[in-house]
Amino acid sequence: MRFLRCCESGPRFLVDPPRELIVWYKDGALANCVASGSPEPKVTWFLSGETTPLQPVPNVRRVLDNGSLYFPPFKPEEFRPDVHLTTYRCFASNSAGKLLSLDMTVKAVMVENYQVEATVAGGPLFVGDTAVLRCKVPQHLEGIITVTAWLIDESYNVYPTTEGEGKYVMPSWNGDLHILNLSLSDTRKKYSCRTLHRLSGKSQHSNSVNIQLAEASKPQLVYEFLEHTLQPGPPVSLKCIASGSPTPQITWSLDGYPLPINERFIIGQYVSLNGEVISHVNLTKVAVEDGGVYTCKASNKAGSVEHSAPLRVYGPPVIRDMPKITAVAGRSLSIACPVGGYPIHTINWEKDSRPLSGSHRIKIFNNGTLVISNIQAKVDQGLYQCVAASRQGHTARSSVEITVLGGVGLEFFEYFSGVSRLNSHRKGFFPKSFENFVFKPVWLEFPDAIPPFSRFCQFEGVLLNRVEYLEEAIRRISSSKYAYSGNGRSC
Repeated sequence: MRFLRCCESGPRFLVDPPRELIVWYKDGALANCVASGSPEPKVTWFLSGETTPLQPVPNVRRVLDNGSLYFPPFKPEEFRPDVHLTTYRCFASNSAGKLLSLDMTVKAVMVENYQVEATVAGGPLFVGDTAVLRCKVPQHLEGIITVTAWLIDESYNVYPTTEGEGKYVMPSWNGDLHILNLSLSDTRKKYSCRTLHRLSGKSQHSNSVNIQLAEASKPQLVYEFLEHTLQPGPPVSLKCIASGSPTPQITWSLDGYPLPINERFIIGQYVSLNGEVISHVNLTKVAVEDGGVYTCKASNKAGSVEHSAPLRVYGPPVIRDMPKITAVAGRSLSIACPVGGYPIHTINWEKDSRPLSGSHRIKIFNNGTLVISNIQAKVDQGLYQCVAASRQGHTARSSVEITVLGGVGLEFFEYFSGVSRLNSHRKGFFPKSFENFVFKPVWLEFPDAIPPFSRFCQFEGVLLNRVEYLEEAIRRISSSKYAYSGNGRSC
């Protein structure tokens, strides 16, 4: 066993070699490797993966007395891949220890004239989409060529930014151009990128590209699940297959509400080779409370289509919980009673513990759906109960609280509906009368909600005074915390 002498210390790097060294053929390059220790370490260089120290190559590569690795300027015909396009490691050693640096990749650059290519990334684009344009740089010049700007019709310049606002956005970290909320006018423009060779200082323009918009087609359901009537226990699989352009998204609901979240419900979705969307809901062990009307809805930018069918599970009545609902004065409201169990004899509604009877404004259908027309805040607001009964006398009941907004709330909904349909990326400001309105956690029933977004939307108690409309209608509150729910869908 060897013991260190007094004051001996192993080597440590004061200056590490860079992870990448660009060697411009006109200037050459120097890689420093400085180590300290006691006694003073000896610095040598190796090719990565080899054990033999580097040997000098006249006029091409040599190790200086101070341990630096020097690549002098060279002529293009003197280029050597084993010298100028390889990986090195610095090695420091003394009697107290040894130290090996990380890999240093050397890349020699001789090309001054180069070409870059502007391309439109991704698949088909539709009105309202975000286009991503890329400036393709020769692979051997990556890291040396920088995208400095994008030109629109050779007159309007878009420069790198970290903000990400506006119609045109050029992220500073990758040089792409994002064009938000595409419209037909964007197809009439020409787009090109400008780059800079950071070693030679030469600037280069790319070719010009145009954006092509594909024609959207409304979804069609090419396969629909069937109705089922069965005893509790066995597994059940419901499947829908949809086609359309752009590729539709399929969402599921049970009696008009999001599917329950538990380990028995497994939802899957994928796109087949021919572009059809295949979505399924698997119930590993069907229970009485799983009964009801299931709906699959396929949506894209061109519209939506849906299919509904009942799943009847034998058993006494069971009513699933209903979330709070906020309605708008003057509008109509439809509420389904989420009943499981089969057969069900009657479904009735109560308000504030009193039976609710039909009228010219209130209708109760045989399937348990309650429809209230021309909602009035003073009359219709309150606690409602759905009551289901079987012929054997078994009953179940569940409550839902309905809050009615009028005045300022109605003004907000009309405004919100209008800007939503624009699918806009412009900033929108709420009317002054709404600026200080605070939402409590409620469910918003909005009959005119545009596909593919859910008609259910939950706000947390926040001050809403400005919303920025981002791509695909995802909302971000710019001056307060905001959250949404509804199976991950945006509101």
